[in-house]
Amino acid sequence: MTSKEHPLTQEATRRVAGGERVIDVAEKLGIHPSTIYLALKRRGLPVGAGAPHRVLNPQTNRHIPNNPERPTTTEAVARVARGERVITVAKELGIHPSTIYLALKRRGLPVGAGAPHRVLNPQTNRHIPNNPERPTTTEAVARVARGERVITVAKELGIHPSTIYLALKRRGLPTSVPTPPADNDYGHHDQGTTPTPTTTVITSPGTTTQVPKTSDTTNELSSRTADDVTADFSLVPNTRIKTGRGVRLSSNDRLAIAQGIHEGLSTRAIGKKLGRHHSVIAREIARGSTRYTDPATTTVKKLVYNPQTAHYHAQQQARRPKVRILDHPSRLRDVVVEYLLRKFSPKRVEQRLQLDYPNDMSMHISHEAIYQSLYIQGRGSLREVIEEELRQRDMDPSKVLIRGGRSRKPRSKIAGLRNRRGWVVGAEITTRPPEADDRRVPGHWEGDLVIGAGGQSALLTLVERSSRFTLLKHLPDDHASSTVVGALQEMIASMPGKFSTITWDQGSEMASARKVIDPQVCGVYFCDPHSPWQRPTNENTNGEIRRRFYPKGTDFREVTAEHMAWVQDELNDTPRLVLGALTPYEKMNEVLTVATTQ
Repeated sequence: MTSKEHPLTQEATRRVAGGERVIDVAEKLGIHPSTIYLALKRRGLPVGAGAPHRVLNPQTNRHIPNNPERPTTTEAVARVARGERVITVAKELGIHPSTIYLALKRRGLPVGAGAPHRVLNPQTNRHIPNNPERPTTTEAVARVARGERVITVAKELGIHPSTIYLALKRRGLPTSVPTPPADNDYGHHDQGTTPTPTTTVITSPGTTTQVPKTSDTTNELSSRTADDVTADFSLVPNTRIKTGRGVRLSSNDRLAIAQGIHEGLSTRAIGKKLGRHHSVIAREIARGSTRYTDPATTTVKKLVYNPQTAHYHAQQQARRPKVRILDHPSRLRDVVVEYLLRKFSPKRVEQRLQLDYPNDMSMHISHEAIYQSLYIQGRGSLREVIEEELRQRDMDPSKVLIRGGRSRKPRSKIAGLRNRRGWVVGAEITTRPPEADDRRVPGHWEGDLVIGAGGQSALLTLVERSSRFTLLKHLPDDHASSTVVGALQEMIASMPGKFSTITWDQGSEMASARKVIDPQVCGVYFCDPHSPWQRPTNENTNGEIRRRFYPKGTDFREVTAEHMAWVQDELNDTPRLVLGALTPYEKMNEVLTVATTQ
């Protein structure tokens, strides 16, 4: 013990060593429990499972408080030991059921299936309450035993069908009625006759079964009538479950569909009776029909709609969660990961896959599925794969996706007002040729500077309006007017005949542009003050450069010309949604080809 230890800490340590609980001592003395634990560790006293204030249950390995048991807990344990249910005793005494279970475990009394208050049905392995059966349940069992239908009795007595089934199982009575062979098959749409095969193949969703021919295979395989199948659906509530924008078909809806097929009604007539669209009925019949195939000719012998089978498979299809398409390694996953590592947005990935693999549906995926794989799934998801790859490439693993661009502020009140900058007069954007506005004709560019850290260096960007083709120029030393205009002249000379106009803001770096650049080669025009939306393509491209490659504060003096050339190629090889997932390279070639042929 050190001489600087607080007296309260010394008192707490002494009391805990005597057997009191840390949390109780901390509350009484008004200090944090961690202070007591640190003091215990300094003295070498046990603070874990072996501490005198820590008593663990050997079955659950959880802490058992050593404070005296409350009288209500003692009474609850006694009542449960006599056979009462834990939940009933807890409600009557006003305590939590977990308190009773812990007390039972401390005494070594059974709390599971072998407990006196726990009676399990051997068929369903579910708990059966030992409270006295209600008179309505007794009456219902008696009526069903005499031959009445479960669903009818449940409706008349106002109880749930499952209550009657559980009571029948407790008594060992049968819960299903054997179905006699049906003479007519209400699901048989084809009125023609078909030779009887020696073996019949039953194909349902996910299963294919071969049944040997016995005395009468056709009757054995035929579907039941609507009246016969109703008893099998009495356990399913007659409610339509709302899901998304629509409502799922209930079991009784499927019975009505089967009865309508038996009566020869059309899908429109069945839909009108159910209050559903006829396409819903048609899709349900197509999904829920069982095909009986003749193995000799591999032709469909019968197409039967069985409501019980259809309802079962619908429930299986609705189960969640399902295995996602990007959960396991595949060619699609490899391509998606590669695109995401190139900082493509999920929407760009979706459209590019549709463009690259138009006929291969296994290579298509929605952008929402990619987002879910990145942000919703747990360990082993797509996000971990990308983060590990980013670490191997010495990149920030936290920036899996680039953020979206910020919305622009409202239009400035001084936008469009007359200014006194001499280099702008006579070259306002209103004087620009009208063909530059509709993006149909190539050769019209937008430009600006991306300023580096401290305003010492810059990156010159030019973007072609129709194809979004981007040109970058490295300005590591300065961005004076002479430097910027000289760089523009070099870029125009590198692509002769491809420049018609350049639209810039009113920055002073373009003060000498109109004096140097020949207007017959390329016209230079300027936006209104504080009106960046008049150069939207260049503004969006500069934002993407900031988000993907050069964040704000980048010193372009430290960036090599080779890396900037790679960034230019990467921008021009990125699919754009506005171009229908084409890249600027592809769009530029397409635009130039059309312009050449016209």
